[in-house]
Amino acid sequence: MSFNAQKAANPKGPPPSASASSSQSAASSELSASFAASRPKGLLHGLSNAGASLASGAAMGGAALVGMPVVMGRAGAQSGAVGAVFGGLMGTVLGAVVAPIALVGGVAGAGLQVGLGVAAVPGSVVQPRRGKRWCQREGRWVLENLGEEVLPGGDDDILNGAQGEEAPVERHKGGVKDTKYYDALNASPSSDEKTLRKKYYVAARDCHPDRNQSPEAKARFQEVSEAFQVLSDPKLRKKYDEHGLDALSGDRTEAVDTDKIDPTLLYSFMFGSDKLYHLVGRLALATSAMVDDSKISKAQAAELQRRRVGRIAVALAAKLDRHLDAPEAATGWEAEAAALADTSFGAFMLEVIGNAYQLTAVEFLGAFDSGIGMPSIAKWAKSKGAGQKLNSTARKAEFEKMKTTLGAVNISMKVAKNLEEAKDDEQKKKQVEIDAQKELLPSLINIFWMTTVVDVTSTLHEACEKVPP
Repeated sequence: MSFNAQKAANPKGPPPSASASSSQSAASSELSASFAASRPKGLLHGLSNAGASLASGAAMGGAALVGMPVVMGRAGAQSGAVGAVFGGLMGTVLGAVVAPIALVGGVAGAGLQVGLGVAAVPGSVVQPRRGKRWCQREGRWVLENLGEEVLPGGDDDILNGAQGEEAPVERHKGGVKDTKYYDALNASPSSDEKTLRKKYYVAARDCHPDRNQSPEAKARFQEVSEAFQVLSDPKLRKKYDEHGLDALSGDRTEAVDTDKIDPTLLYSFMFGSDKLYHLVGRLALATSAMVDDSKISKAQAAELQRRRVGRIAVALAAKLDRHLDAPEAATGWEAEAAALADTSFGAFMLEVIGNAYQLTAVEFLGAFDSGIGMPSIAKWAKSKGAGQKLNSTARKAEFEKMKTTLGAVNISMKVAKNLEEAKDDEQKKKQVEIDAQKELLPSLINIFWMTTVVDVTSTLHEACEKVPP
C-alpha cells in the first residue's frame, strides 16, 4: 500500500473555490451542499439519520418548552416582578407552540431520510463494485486517488477572509490613554468584542504551553490573557481606556480573573493541542474560535474539512507505509501515545481517536467491498455492528447535549431567583453571576466535548476510508 504522499501534500495550483458570480448561484450552492451532507448512503444509513433527526427534533422541542419561559421571564424581570411573570407566561405559550413544530420537523426529517435511504439502495450495491466510496461530506459516491488530491499547505486563503479583519486605524488616537493591551492582541481601540476574541485566540495559541514551553512564551501567554480579560470586560475596558493601567489594581488581580474566561476559548486550549494536529487536524470548534462564522460559507467550511480529512489521510497512509517497509517502526507508537497523553486532556482525545480507528477497522474487515476477500459471517456481523456504533455517536451526543442543556436551564432558573433576591446589592449580584459561571462552565464544556467527539469520529472515519487498501 504505497502511494506518492509528497504529491498529495504539495499543491499543483490553487484549490478549487466556490463561484461568486452571483448571489443566486451562491445560494444554490449552499442549498446543494446542505442537502448533500444529509443524503444517506443506503437504507441502514437512512434509518440511522432518521433516528438522529428525531433526536434533534426532541432536543430542540424540549429546550424550547423549558428554556423559553426562563429566558423571557428574565428579560421581563428587568421591568419588575410583573414583567417577570408576564415574560414567563409568554415564554410558556411560545415554548408550547415551538416545541410541537420542532418535533414535527424532526418526524418529517426522519421520514425524508428513510425515503432517501430506500432510493439509495441500488447505488449502495452497484457503486462499491466500481471501486467508489461513499463521501458523506459531499453526499455522493466518489472515485478518488489520494496521491493526486490537491492539498494546500495551509488554509490562510479561506481563514484570512473570515477573521473579520478591520480597516487600518490610527491606534494612538481617539481618546484612549494607553494601548498596551491592544498592542498585545494586535488589535485597535475600535475593535469590537468579537474581533478581540479572534485576535486573542490567534495570539494565545502561538504561545500556549502545549506549543511553546519557554519562559518567554509563558510570559507572552500571560500578557495576552491579561489583555483579553481586561478588554473583554466592558467595565474594565472603559476604565482602562479612560485612565490606563493606573486605573487597575496594582497586582492586576482585578484584571486577571479566571472566572471571566471565555468557555469556547478555554475549551479550544484544553482539547486543541497542536501536538494532536497530525492525528485530528484543526478541530471544528477551534476553527470557529478563529473566524467570524458569519463570514465563512458552507462551501468554504466544506473545503476546509476536505483539506483536513485529506491531510490526516496522507499522514496516516505514510505512517502505515513506514510500518509495512519496516515493521519495527511501530515500536515508537506506544512512546508517542504516552507523550500525547501528557498533553492537556490528551488521554481523553486518544481514547476517542482509538475508538474511531478500531470501529472503522472492524467495519472495513467485514465489508464485502473491502477488496481483501469475502468476509466470514462473524466478521460481517461485527462490521455492521461497528458501522451502527459509528452512526450512533451523533445520536448519543444529541441526547447528552439535550440533557446537559436542560441542566443548564435549571441552573439559569436558580440564578434568576438568586438575582431577584439580591435586589439592588451590586456586590451580591456580582457574586451570583460569578457562581453561575462556575456552575455553568462544566455544562458548556460537556456540550463542546460531545460536539468534538462527533467531529473527530466522523473526520477520522472518512480519512481512513480515503487511504487506499
